[in-house]
Amino acid sequence: MYIPLRVHSVYSRGKGGATLEELAGWALHKKVPAVAISDVGNLYGWAKWKRAAKVGGFRPLYGCEIEVGGDRFLFLVKSREGYWNLMEILNRKELKDTAGLVSIYIPENSGGHEPGISMAQMLGALRSGPSAADLYVGADFFNFRRAQDIAQSRSLPLVWANSVKFIKCPERLVLLHAFEKKIPYPPEWDKLRRKMKLFGPDQEVPALKKFGADVADAFRRTFEIAEKCDFAFAGVVPPLPADLFPMTLGDGVMSLLRAHKDFGWDERQRAKRELAVIESSGFAPYFLIVHDVVEFARRNGILHNLKGSGASSFLAYLLGISHVNPVEFDLYFERFLNSGRDDPPDIDLDFDSRFRDKILAYVLEKYGQGKTGAAFVCSLKNFGARSALYETARAFGLPPEESRSLSKRAPYFAEPDYLKRANPIPGYLEIWKLASELTSVYHEISLHVGGVILTPAPADRYLPLEKSAKGFVMSHFDRDAVEDLKLIKLDLLSVRGLAAISATKVGLGLKSLPAGDPKTFGWLTQARTIGCFQVESPAMMNLLRRMKPENIFELTQALALIRPGPTESGMKEGLLRSREGRGTFRDPFLEKIVPETDGLLLYEEQVMQIAERVAGMPPEEGDLLRRSLKAKGKSPLPVLRGRFFKEARDRGYTAAEVEKLWQTMEKFSSYSFNKAHSASYAAMAYQAVYLKAHHTVPYLAAVLNAGGGYYMLAEYIEEAKRLGIRILGPDVNRSGYEFEVEGRTIRVGFTSIKSLPLRTAEKIIEERKSAGEYLSIEDFLARVHVSKSELFTLIKAGVFDSLESQRTRQILRYFQGIKSLDVASDLDSREKAKMLLDSLGFSPDGDPLALYEGKRPDLRIKDLRKYAGQQVELVVRVVDARGKETNGGRKYFYLFEDETGLLEGVGERKCLMIGEPPVCCLRGEVRPDGNGISKIFDCSFLRSF
Repeated sequence: MYIPLRVHSVYSRGKGGATLEELAGWALHKKVPAVAISDVGNLYGWAKWKRAAKVGGFRPLYGCEIEVGGDRFLFLVKSREGYWNLMEILNRKELKDTAGLVSIYIPENSGGHEPGISMAQMLGALRSGPSAADLYVGADFFNFRRAQDIAQSRSLPLVWANSVKFIKCPERLVLLHAFEKKIPYPPEWDKLRRKMKLFGPDQEVPALKKFGADVADAFRRTFEIAEKCDFAFAGVVPPLPADLFPMTLGDGVMSLLRAHKDFGWDERQRAKRELAVIESSGFAPYFLIVHDVVEFARRNGILHNLKGSGASSFLAYLLGISHVNPVEFDLYFERFLNSGRDDPPDIDLDFDSRFRDKILAYVLEKYGQGKTGAAFVCSLKNFGARSALYETARAFGLPPEESRSLSKRAPYFAEPDYLKRANPIPGYLEIWKLASELTSVYHEISLHVGGVILTPAPADRYLPLEKSAKGFVMSHFDRDAVEDLKLIKLDLLSVRGLAAISATKVGLGLKSLPAGDPKTFGWLTQARTIGCFQVESPAMMNLLRRMKPENIFELTQALALIRPGPTESGMKEGLLRSREGRGTFRDPFLEKIVPETDGLLLYEEQVMQIAERVAGMPPEEGDLLRRSLKAKGKSPLPVLRGRFFKEARDRGYTAAEVEKLWQTMEKFSSYSFNKAHSASYAAMAYQAVYLKAHHTVPYLAAVLNAGGGYYMLAEYIEEAKRLGIRILGPDVNRSGYEFEVEGRTIRVGFTSIKSLPLRTAEKIIEERKSAGEYLSIEDFLARVHVSKSELFTLIKAGVFDSLESQRTRQILRYFQGIKSLDVASDLDSREKAKMLLDSLGFSPDGDPLALYEGKRPDLRIKDLRKYAGQQVELVVRVVDARGKETNGGRKYFYLFEDETGLLEGVGERKCLMIGEPPVCCLRGEVRPDGNGISKIFDCSFLRSF
């Protein structure tokens, strides 16, 4: 037995082919006490290796193979100091300090080559240094005699360091090598297959056979090195410096409390309690950074929203980080942070999507230098079935189109092991089989969207770093690794819904909006919410119509109810039936404990409430109970259960009542949702609906400029038309870049025209600003140079119709250059409408269904109320279609529309769209819901009527 020290996993970018699952399985099977992961030039797999070793019951070792100054070294981490020194070596590619590291020099297999300058410097530095005993020479099948000579001449110990590159599948190793080098796989396999046995995990027997007793001590020393490594891969980043800002968090909080004369005892006591916890946990600098980022956004007019458990903090509200007062919403600060938790607080900030990059640039510039360091979280993407098939096919020499076609034979989200269960495509058996071996195999690294890690300066001492494809500094740690390591990070996310809210408020000069507006809640109860953040999906609109929220707290409930858990548990239906007066699922016993929700459990925080109200458990202990229940039985749940039962019995509850409560909490915890998250979303949703109800035209223009939301852009055009707003087509003298408000109408901008380059739109607008409106098409062509294809694109979109009413003349004279031709007739309005739909992807004027050329029944959606219980046929457009597994099998939920309104439908078949523009010939049974809204069931789709 030996300890594998030089292990190249699938993260070694073509130099390794072992998955961490295979490696852990091998260690468990062989009862190896420790195994290292030491990929070439990166630490991508470290966090996952830590988790795999915990499950496998062996000790994980952490290392990295790095080339420095022409020499190759394997570094294994002994301590946290060693980790920091490894970061400097990895990031700076120079050897300075190796304290806390086992350093293994791996000579090349070349005759008279002496160790390079890096090795010579290291030897000199270690002669009398404290790390002298941690320097080894690494031997493998290819350099053994050379390594042996160097070790003897330098009086250094020799250790076995042959790389382990695969566990079960050598073909995968060669395939990944072919991917990385962009070379054909078959000849590479033929060339390397005989060497593959030297890179498997079973190396002792062949090494002893080849090198005899000389190699025995080298194998023994692998245990010696493993014993030296006592690094737990934890606590690798120190706390942020306390002196980042001239004012402490405590000073800032006291100043704000003095300024707020309206705060009562509850708020002031809450602020004092939260401040003590934040300061004692060392997170005060983090709060000040978040406050600074939010203040930067506010100074620049960039709307933000704090979501998640962070909205439970009163200090976040006081500092302007959150829009939700947690005292009013009865939110528990301990859900966010408490003395019983050792993980850092999780602050997630959404920003107006137009300016999120400006926020990121500010954070990286300000906190990436000076006393702090900053780097993006990375995203480590594995192969899916499709990418595995495509890349393997390319490695077998197939052309891109054929490879792409083959890859589409696998489902979109399938993993490569799907290919082992599915029948291979005839003629592609070897490709199919080899691609199936790419499950859990690393494919590529990219930036995580908006995740930024904060460290003391410099970041390259604490984090493994590299540059992303766009040149951003990026850590090797992904989101899971960051959470495991309990690193401080900011999530700065981009949300289009905030862009629409922000643009409308800024355009109208609205600093704040009135709370509890009756018209807003009227629109919410009627589900007039298309285009509104978080409340526009078909399921949400249906919920709003049934629930009829009358205040922000009920809207918060609605946003929690829409989640899968309450739906699948039956809780959502129970609450809605109760509100509709159709029976009640209320539990009188629970209603006395959590009266805020009539005895129904909706939020995670209610477990904490029950623990406090029934068993007198303090909030931090209640949060620990909540997390333990969610983790399903893991320690310390048994201790907490015993305490809950004892304290509840001591307060007069019967054993049966306590057992019932416990079972209710256990079941509920599997699907519970964060109340603070719902409350923060409710605050933004309310603003969106308010703006739509009171400032409909500018708000919908802002929604269109944000790119829409849940639906495709065309749906928001139709929504505007349903609300009586005219949409004007693009015009050479009126259009800007985007959609713009013209009185009670909205004008389409140049950027909506397909295939029109942005630079052309810029030229048109800038010339118009500088020299005035275009007087004719001739005037336009004299002032703005456009290509022939760009000119036709503009003609199709109707931008010149205000200068020349005949579209035929525009085409013949200005596009085709026939100047002497007299045109008697023009294209009819239907042809123009088709051209405009093709140019924009939507119809500004009229309805796309008017362009359908097939037979169309006279029935419209607005007429369906008269046909309850009857089978009907009508032509509609599909706005949304979602498949879902139900107890009765797979069902599809649709949202249809025509020129008269919207219609929800349910069926068991995918919708069939035909014609141009695409429509559905729909057949189904009309049934009204409890609010008298017509819906259509048993939907089927015909090819024509």
